[in-house]
Order: sequence, then structure tokens, then C-alpha cells
Amino acid sequence: MIKYIAFGATALALFATPAQAEVKTITEQGFSTLHSADVLAKPDDVWKRLLAAKDWWNPAHSWSGSTAGFYIDPQAGGCFCELFQEKDKDGKLSTKGSVEHMRVIFSQPGKVLRMRGSLGPLQAEAVTGTLTVAMSR
Repeated sequence: MIKYIAFGATALALFATPAQAEVKTITEQGFSTLHSADVLAKPDDVWKRLLAAKDWWNPAHSWSGSTAGFYIDPQAGGCFCELFQEKDKDGKLSTKGSVEHMRVIFSQPGKVLRMRGSLGPLQAEAVTGTLTVAMSR
């Protein structure tokens, strides 16, 4: 069995069992939470699922109303982004814009993915968050 730990506020759809959240710290500058769950899966399989954000992200928390254009480029500087896609009269898909949800700042396949950014309406504010998804046996 492998233990997967997500520090932050998202990515919990990865887990097969309900995760328990724990507030670790609260200060005037912010807060941190810890979510953990045990799953019966290989680290490489969980890693692949984590990178398929279009399959687990909630479309209600997208700019376009769809997750079809979501992707994560799992390298430092890579984007957790959403493409605004539309079909033309012939059914051909084209990109009509994009938005960055978070930026990858640490990536170690099968072990750790860390991203930083301002999700959703927080983009226009002077706030940011860091999400770390860590996997351990």
C-alpha cells in the first residue's frame, strides 16, 4: 500500500478513499492544510492519473465550464492550464484562449508534484497558494 499526501486544497479526486483534512498552521499571513489517504495503486499509475487533470478536476471550478482543455506539464516551469476550446461548423476543435491555474515548481515523477498559483477568482488578488502532492510507501 502506498500513502499519498496532498498539502493544499485540491487534487483530492485522486484518492479512492475519503481523505481526512487537518489544518496544520494558521497565521495572519495564511494557513496550511494536510490531506492524506491510503490507496492500493502503484506510484506510476497515480502519477499518470494526477497529470490527467481533465479527468478529475471539477468543471464547476473551470473558466470554460469544461475540463476538456485541462493539462499539466510536469516539469519545473510547466503549466497546470486550461485551454478555451470551441468547435467550428465542421466540428474541428480550435483554441480560443487559455488560463494558467498553477505553475509547476517541483516535479519528481511517482513521488512529488508541487505547484504554485492563484486559483480562480484569486488570480486578480495578491494571494497565492502552493499545492504539494507527495507519494510514499
